[in-house]
Amino acid sequence: MRLPRLWSDGLVLQRDAVAAVGGWAPPGAVVEVHWRGERHTGSTDLHGRWRIALPTGAAGGPFTLTVADGRDRIEIRDVLVGDVWLASGQSNMEMTVARVLPRFPGLLDDADQPAIRQFDVPDRYAFRAPETDLAGGAWVRAGADTVPDFSALAWFFARALRARHDVPIGLINASLGGSPVEAWMAAETLEDFPELLERARRWADPREIEAVEKADQARIAAWQRRLDEADPGLAGGRPRWAEPGLDDAGWTPVAVPDRWPDRRDAWRAPGAVWYRTELRLPRELAGQAGVLELGRLADADRAWVNGVEVGQTGYEWPPRRYPIPAGVLRAGANSIVVRLVIQREQGGFVPGKALALHAAGRRFELAGLWRMRRGADAEPLDPPTFIRWQPVGLYNGMIAPLVGFPIKGVIWYQGESNVGRAEQYRTLFARLIGDWRARWGQGDFPFLFVQLAAFLAPNPEPADSAWARLREAQARVAAAVPNTAMAVAIDLGEWNDIHPLDKRTLGERLAAAAEVLAYGGRGVHQGPVFRRLERDGPRLRVYFDHVGGGLVAVGGDAVREFAVAGADRRFVRAQARIEGDHVVVWSDAVPRPVAVRYAWADNPERANLYNAEGFPAVPFRSDDW
Repeated sequence: MRLPRLWSDGLVLQRDAVAAVGGWAPPGAVVEVHWRGERHTGSTDLHGRWRIALPTGAAGGPFTLTVADGRDRIEIRDVLVGDVWLASGQSNMEMTVARVLPRFPGLLDDADQPAIRQFDVPDRYAFRAPETDLAGGAWVRAGADTVPDFSALAWFFARALRARHDVPIGLINASLGGSPVEAWMAAETLEDFPELLERARRWADPREIEAVEKADQARIAAWQRRLDEADPGLAGGRPRWAEPGLDDAGWTPVAVPDRWPDRRDAWRAPGAVWYRTELRLPRELAGQAGVLELGRLADADRAWVNGVEVGQTGYEWPPRRYPIPAGVLRAGANSIVVRLVIQREQGGFVPGKALALHAAGRRFELAGLWRMRRGADAEPLDPPTFIRWQPVGLYNGMIAPLVGFPIKGVIWYQGESNVGRAEQYRTLFARLIGDWRARWGQGDFPFLFVQLAAFLAPNPEPADSAWARLREAQARVAAAVPNTAMAVAIDLGEWNDIHPLDKRTLGERLAAAAEVLAYGGRGVHQGPVFRRLERDGPRLRVYFDHVGGGLVAVGGDAVREFAVAGADRRFVRAQARIEGDHVVVWSDAVPRPVAVRYAWADNPERANLYNAEGFPAVPFRSDDW
């Protein structure tokens, strides 16, 4: 007898629901489920499948759930009954608490909360048919040693809910970095998108997957081998240029980090680049363990301290925090060497990130003048096929096995991988929500999602923006699909990182939305939303819904990031101020304005319109140009 992976020790069941517990046993077997003092029975079909409707009851626990078929007996221990939330999306949902710990010192001080639990769904894709069970996974109780592996956004969300409602919180984390929305959709929902459906059908043959993956691996390995063999810094496979005593007087001085990606120096092209610097440390730090913090680099790197390799990363997004073992640091001069492999386009140290060496509670700055030498040139490396991101695959492998397991609702953070396809995304995302709700059969359960944060270098002048258009698509889904809410993150972004660290504010905004949609609260749970526009001579009056206690311009009286245009459709930056329940917008350069936009940019870093409850206004445009 066997139960699905989700039904295991530490299980959290949705309170006041009917859970369809089922599994596999010999054909014709009579199965008994003992739960909270009651016995429920059923029998297996010709294929050995069985399913029993199990009323979960009120919040509480821990309980033991027992399943027996007359020959085998399974006990699921430490079962709690509370609220279960499915957390899904791409890397900003997948991003762990460990990643944000530098931003939130002391975060783990109150992490011992065993009534909050996470089930991390293993990454798996399937294209031939929906899977019937997960590839693995286990329920994990929140504690100082386990919370670092929780989804950071889901953790802050759960913690806020737990503080307001004294019930257990279960998190089912089914997320995967880089995944587009169509990867999380069932094949039936893509019938109107034949190009996406055709891509899914291509991967139905496992032999095709195996052939492509092998070809990708061989191609990338050959590219790396050619680069390494051509690099004199790796002569004979030994990192000769990482040696502490190397004479680097002939190397080129460079500022680290430089104004990448504004510059286009030839040495930033694909290939290998070596960087060296020297840091002098006091005698009392000799032999101490430490951490080398290198911010973020594009694309892959290896790092050495005094000739000892301390870490390496194969792609650009993760922050580099490499532990330095005890015995490596010296009194006086310490060499720090980084070999950077630029795979595509331009690379380098990403500016705006901390570069430092930490030891014994002290911090030593590393930004400044380093020395650089080009190791070898290379042709751009084409990325692998990323079969795991193809349409339908993640739905079949990671969502289908969860369907029918009662949940309170869904939290979702995804969309970066669909930037540039805003109109398509609007339809796909709405269909995903409707399809998941239909398959779960729980009605319109709350579906709470995050609007994309600000990203990329700010533009000094108004311009069109693919990121703004994707945000608009998300806002339109929130307006059109019942029982959804969108948490605005425009003020939480980081221009140099697609993974902003402030998941706490975002988790609390999602929790505020859950309070209204899932728990019957009546508080304000979102920021101002554009409602209508009035012409007033050379000025425009902009009215909003969800103003709460009133409109607020954070940081002063002027409202920033507004732009207006006349009939020529040329937007210019505008002045704006709050007057009562609306905002007045104007520009002397546009005597007859007809359209207004707010925070319409990749990174509107000065956006400062909020309501009195502290929720930022939703970026918008009044035009449909």
